[in-house]
Formats: sequence, structure tokens, C-alpha cells
Amino acid sequence: METLALWLHIVAASAWLGGNLMSLLVPGLLAPGGPPVMLALGRANLVLSRLFFIPAALLTLVTGIWLVVLVDYGWGDTFVTVGFTAVLVIAFGSMGVLVPTGRKMVAAMEAGDGATAQALAPRQRYVSTINALVLLVTVYAMVARWGA
Repeated sequence: METLALWLHIVAASAWLGGNLMSLLVPGLLAPGGPPVMLALGRANLVLSRLFFIPAALLTLVTGIWLVVLVDYGWGDTFVTVGFTAVLVIAFGSMGVLVPTGRKMVAAMEAGDGATAQALAPRQRYVSTINALVLLVTVYAMVARWGA
């Protein structure tokens, strides 16, 4: 069971991190396509938050808890605390900023207000960058098993 839990944990965390990194790169690559492409990307990101990012994050959390119980790591081990903190920080950033701002950006683009959508883009990049950095540090903390 430990091998299955670890495999699921690594796959989920990899998907979560990879998705975050792609979210940082894709807008810049697709921007030359103009407003229709950016609107499609904005809509896709809102769907992906529900169908990809949230499930990957939840599976990472659940399998992390499963591993702590199976392997008998301490709940106070630094790497476990880092993992839980990362989930909270990213959930707050995503649900508190990325999703609502993404909705505003899509609504602005649908209304033909590209200026408003562009004005919101730096906030999206900033929070997405923080999320990716938090995940990168967390993956390192897990691999190094800080405090174990």
C-alpha cells in the first residue's frame, strides 16, 4: 500500500506542479493570437481549475495524509507541515485570487473590454508565480524530507 500511496502522491503533485508551470508559460505563448485566443484560454483555465487543479491538489493532500499514517511520519515533521501549509497557501491564492480574477478577465473579454482584462493579467501572473514557487519548494521539502 505504501508504494501505491507514494506513486499516487508523486503523480498528483507532478500534475499539479506541471499544470501550474504551464499556466505561467501558455498565456505569453498564445498572446499573439489576440483576443479570441486569450478568451478561449481564460475559459479553459476556469474549467481546468475545477477539473484538473482542484482534483490534483486534493489527491496530493489525501495521499500525503495517507503516507503520514502508513509510514508513521510525525505530523510535526517539517516536511509534513510544509506540505499542509502549501495546500492552504495555494488554495487561498487560487480560490481567493486566481478564480475570481479569471472570471473577471473572461467577463471583460466577452464584453469587448480588453483593457480591463489586460489590467488584471499581472495579478494572475503574480499569484500563479507564487503558487509555482510554493509547489517547487514543497516538492524539494518532500524529497529531502525536511525534519524527518
